Amino acid sequence: MAVLIVTGGATFVMCYLARHWVERDPGNVAVVIDRDPLDAAAENWFAPLSDRVRFAQGDVARTACWYRLSARVADLGAVTHLAMVPPSPR
Repeated sequence: MAVLIVTGGATFVMCYLARHWVERDPGNVAVVIDRDPLDAAAENWFAPLSDRVRFAQGDVARTACWYRLSARVADLGAVTHLAMVPPSPR
């Protein structure tokens, strides 16, 4: 089993990446991390693969997020980072 961590995983592009990863090999698992909860569209998108796509809500800019994650993830294969801080309106 190989585990892919996807930061910014609730975004449109990263949802596709996570799903492609798990569909590519029956042993693959994706852990999707995002500061915001999954919206209904993302939940529906991952529903058929819910046994191999896990969601963790957290801020990857905070060390505590990574400590909690490392305690839950074994066999890490890769990390794909696309989390960002959107610009605030001025």
